[in-house]
Amino acid sequence: PAAVVDDVAVAPEWQRRGVGRVMMEFARARCAQAGCYKLALSSNARRRKAHAFYRSLGFEAHGISFAVRP
Repeated sequence: PAAVVDDVAVAPEWQRRGVGRVMMEFARARCAQAGCYKLALSSNARRRKAHAFYRSLGFEAHGISFAVRP
């Protein structure tokens, strides 16, 4: 199995306090417990600060994401 993190958000008054890091570490731990071979997410190409955050958690850029609305 694989896991996908979708719609990561932290309320503005809680940003820069480690809440996002704890949320992502929780997701990663749950993924590991479930035996997932990967944890993936996608992010808008313009969100450079978010990308730096994800890299600080060990995520690496991988491919290009595509989506379609039904």
